[in-house]
Amino acid sequence: MFSNLYHCFQPIRRINNLEIFGWEALLRGPDSPTKLFMEAEKNGMSIVLDMLSQTQALKTMNENNFRGKRFINCNLCTFTNDKSLLNRLHELPQKESIVIEITEGQRFYECDRSKIRYTIKELKRIGVKIAIDDFGSGYSNLFLIDYLEPDYIKTDRSLITNIMDKGKQFTLMKAIAKLGREMNVIIIAEGIENEIQKELLLDCGIELGQGWLFDPPIERNNTKEFK
Repeated sequence: MFSNLYHCFQPIRRINNLEIFGWEALLRGPDSPTKLFMEAEKNGMSIVLDMLSQTQALKTMNENNFRGKRFINCNLCTFTNDKSLLNRLHELPQKESIVIEITEGQRFYECDRSKIRYTIKELKRIGVKIAIDDFGSGYSNLFLIDYLEPDYIKTDRSLITNIMDKGKQFTLMKAIAKLGREMNVIIIAEGIENEIQKELLLDCGIELGQGWLFDPPIERNNTKEFK
């Protein structure tokens, strides 16, 4: 079921000078990641798949000396139910470079909140950072920011599709940037596809971004920028 899986890696860059800030590991395989995780969940294997993906991604990043932060996706179910997560991360070198990017925020209300609090506390104790993915879509709301205490918020790509109109999306991204400054949380804009979006995000006060304007997801063997 989990054969022929690999990762691509998409840079996160400083928008003003395009310096690489970090990398996000993106699971790839014969099927789309969405279909892959849906099948895994249907068969009761979602946590196993998440663990496999995390282990493989971190191994590749360590072996290839990725510079900057290393963003690793973690399903909220894994975050609260995988008892080995803390042990696996604790044994890794350069823990301060690791960012656990929490996905599937809609599961928050199904989870044991005491476990969430404990896991976050322990991760931060060993130097691992926390990110919320897809903020602004579905259940990625303000309550999650308060409860998960993230170091990073990655805004959903849908929030900037029409930012060029300088209407509601522009105002919203300015408000999110202000929220980040006041809460000491770094905002990362996802889905940047053109220069106009890039310049308007800078006007909003967003300093970090990710998207096809800068880089597509890159296979390990197709880039020399890892080292």
